[in-house]
Order: sequence, then structure tokens, then C-alpha cells
Amino acid sequence: MKNDVLDYLMSSVPRLELELDAGWATFAGVDPIEVAEKYEGRLRMLHLKDFANTTDRRSFVPIGDGILPLEGLIGFADSRNVLLVIDQDKSKDMMRDISRSIDNIRKYSYRV
Repeated sequence: MKNDVLDYLMSSVPRLELELDAGWATFAGVDPIEVAEKYEGRLRMLHLKDFANTTDRRSFVPIGDGILPLEGLIGFADSRNVLLVIDQDKSKDMMRDISRSIDNIRKYSYRV
């Protein structure tokens, strides 16, 4: 994983904590699980959103229905007591998509 800016910030500010937006990391081609593991002692929250693909930044889908490596992220969060933030930027039916996101997360988490 190459992330010069984040590495610089995290090494320059030892007390800095991280909320990782796993959706945007995945969209950008970065493995969010690698980032989470690298900074696990300083990672406080995993921000979850999902995309249908990596070519359209407006292709929001319910969490677990797209490109996000959900099972691995939830396993990481559960085993280290990291908080989850659910984000659904746009939707034709927000309540349906949030409900679907929660159902998808529940497949892998005992905490939800």
C-alpha cells in the first residue's frame, strides 16, 4: 500500500487518530483492510459506504451490494472493537437502502 500523505500525517502527529472512509479507499483502488491493519491502534472508526463500480463516483449502492470488502472490514472492526459509521450518500429510496445495508452488515457482525 502506498499512501504518502496519510503516512506522513500519521508519523508526524503521533496522537492523531483515524476515521477511515473504506468506501472511498476502495473506490480509489486502495485496500481498506490493509490501511486499517497498518493503523489499527489508531483507527477509531470505519466509515462505510459502497459503490457499484470504480468508474462512477455517483454509483452509490447499499453497503454490501457493491465493491466494498464488507466481510473483511466487519471482521476487522468486530475483533478490535472499532466503531462503524454507515453512510448512504444518495438513494432513490433511502430507508430501503439503509435497511438493506444493516441487513448486509448483520451477515458478518454480532454487534449490529
